Amino acid sequence: MDADPYSFVVVGLGLWWHGCVPVVISPALTDDEVRYVADDCAAAMVHLDATSTRQRALEELFATPPPVLRR
Repeated sequence: MDADPYSFVVVGLGLWWHGCVPVVISPALTDDEVRYVADDCAAAMVHLDATSTRQRALEELFATPPPVLRR
């Protein structure tokens, strides 16, 4: 997490201003759960604020295209 607690508020407001919808998730989620949330909300962009080891694992996970969700 950022050392500056206000940065999230500033970034969140900036995203809303540009019509984006930030989806904040728990750092306790597994990689598969993170991928599920990203797929379910049809994320066009993913920002990873994690340790370098977890970030590399998630980058590999997101390198493959998500499966098509049927509703």
